[in-house]
Amino acid sequence: VKLAPDNAVAAFYLMTAEIRINRFDLAKAVYDDARTRKLDSPMLHRQRYLIAFLQGDEKTMRQMVESAAAIPMARDLLLQDDSSTEAHRGRVRLARELSTRSAELARSLASPERAAVWKCSQAEWEVEMGYPDRALKLIDEALALSKGQDASATSALVLARSGDLDRAKHMPDKLAREHPLNTLVRYESVPM
Repeated sequence: VKLAPDNAVAAFYLMTAEIRINRFDLAKAVYDDARTRKLDSPMLHRQRYLIAFLQGDEKTMRQMVESAAAIPMARDLLLQDDSSTEAHRGRVRLARELSTRSAELARSLASPERAAVWKCSQAEWEVEMGYPDRALKLIDEALALSKGQDASATSALVLARSGDLDRAKHMPDKLAREHPLNTLVRYESVPM
């Protein structure tokens, strides 16, 4: 951030580091400083939402979701985070509605990979909550939209957790073949 003060990506990574070591006030200060410098990124808003979630700050969570409505690539992202929050709270019906809206928004923005990832994200918590049939349906919908790296990696996990091992076991090999130099694929997605 010192070297590139007008770089939103640098601010995002600094916020992430501060959050991971539980220095939420410093992470908020990075966000506020970035906003003062007119830096804007959906990921900055997402990290600010995360801090609010971790601190139980409902007002700021609402503000982040509402302010994202005016930012095309942030709307679906913050809606998906809101969906995960509602799932965490056990408000499954609302979580499903928000997740569906998020995927539809991503698709309307011509981003089928994002739409697929949002469906996969919902599938993850559906299977964890004991709804494997819903999870499998969502994975089928996601893979119909995109077979990209993120959707494929998450799909393999959900398929395995849902008991569909035949479909799940081929996906890591395919990912490894298609992305042999990708560090996240090699050392995170494939081993998981």
